[in-house]
Order: sequence, then C-alpha cells, then structure tokens
Amino acid sequence: MGFTQGGYYIIELNRIYNIDCKEGLKLLNENSIDLCVTSPPYYNAREYSQWGNIDEYFNDMRDIFTEVYRVLKNHKVLVLNVGDIVGQIGKTKWSTKKIPYNL
Repeated sequence: MGFTQGGYYIIELNRIYNIDCKEGLKLLNENSIDLCVTSPPYYNAREYSQWGNIDEYFNDMRDIFTEVYRVLKNHKVLVLNVGDIVGQIGKTKWSTKKIPYNL
C-alpha cells in the first residue's frame, strides 16, 4: 500500500495495488478520480464466486459502487462491463436462463 502521512494513506499515482476494492476505494479522497473502468466479478459464473445468493452479490456491488460514486469527480464517468446473471433454477445447479433483477 502507499505510505502514510499524518495518519492517512497516500496512494501513489501510476501504481497497481493488489487489495480488495472495497478497502482500496476507502483510501481515496472524494471527487478525486476522473474515470472508473471496471469489470466486476460475475455472480456465480466463475470458480471464484463467493456469494451465497443473488442478494448478497448485489449488496456487495451496491457497497462498491457507492464508494465509486463518492470518489468520482463531478462528471461521474463510469465504464462498466457486466454479463448476464445466471443461477440455479429448479434442480439444475447452473442455468443459462437469465434472472431478471430490479435494482
């Protein structure tokens, strides 16, 4: 992580940090980012899935994008790559049927 100054972390420009985005976003000042480009994890579509249900997934995404909104400058430019939401329907563990969800 960056270095501290007066008890606050200083994020270095042009450096990659391998930390949880929820923690990393909290280190950034409000209105400090011009653009956010991201491809969040797909819900239960990959081996790294960590959510028990769709509500847990959307709660995590809501928390993350609340922080993204906070750190984006006034023009709030966000480029988001998302896939279809798939999940268990009936007895089939993985289904290609899309699950509608209202945010």
